[in-house]
Amino acid sequence: MAITYSQSYTNARVSTFGDLTDVVVSYYCVVTGVDDSGISSSAGFDVSLPNADPASFIQFNSLTKEIFDTWTANYGSANIASCQIAISDVINAVLNAPQIKPLPFE
Repeated sequence: MAITYSQSYTNARVSTFGDLTDVVVSYYCVVTGVDDSGISSSAGFDVSLPNADPASFIQFNSLTKEIFDTWTANYGSANIASCQIAISDVINAVLNAPQIKPLPFE
């Protein structure tokens, strides 16, 4: 059984630092896993970012999913691993759920 994982992002929290506005300080990452049979599960976590560097600051409207992917890899990789383990456990529990059978007598 192979599980394919993806990440999505919500709830970007922004602040102002000096002349920089709409600086992302944290956001929520949702990890979703889907196995070959279509069973899926999701888990999520907050990602906190370090103070913005004015030299490499990217305007909020120019942010892309790839930038969030990089931030998450840099500042949330342990959480990604934990989410993947939890998702795998849920999917395995569904796949290996005990069957209920009627008793062979009345």
